[in-house]
Amino acid sequence: MSDYIPKPVRPEILSEVLKKWLRKKEDAPQIDFHVLIVDDNPINRKVVEEICKRLKWLPHTANDGSQAVTMLEEKEYDLVLMDCQMPVMDGYEATREIRKKNSKIKNHAVPIIAVTANTNPENKAKCIEAGMDDFISKPIKLEILEQLIQKLLKKSFI
Repeated sequence: MSDYIPKPVRPEILSEVLKKWLRKKEDAPQIDFHVLIVDDNPINRKVVEEICKRLKWLPHTANDGSQAVTMLEEKEYDLVLMDCQMPVMDGYEATREIRKKNSKIKNHAVPIIAVTANTNPENKAKCIEAGMDDFISKPIKLEILEQLIQKLLKKSFI
């Protein structure tokens, strides 16, 4: 076991563990946890931004998949919360571009969580096929997001 999070999970402890383990450079000085929120709806973006702030994460936003790809070419993020249905470039196409080894993305392995209102099994399969790590339904609830991140962390250490 590399680390642990005591129950009940407190956002500040989860944030510290995530900061520690989702860094490329573990020996780097204290760096904040940067989350890229990709959603064409400004209200949805604002809600997710507030959740991230409560978790003491630094939220960054993109209006569509194309803008997200550009941002990921310029900077590394620790996590991407990706809406699936957007104009210009949807979340599936953006995720496929992020995962392409020959694209200009700085970190092709960045964890990507689909954020969608459509949680049927077919849509989940479509998300996973595109290269997303998991999905969460809208509206996002802080507790569910925490559980999902814990699950992703466990998976990455197995």
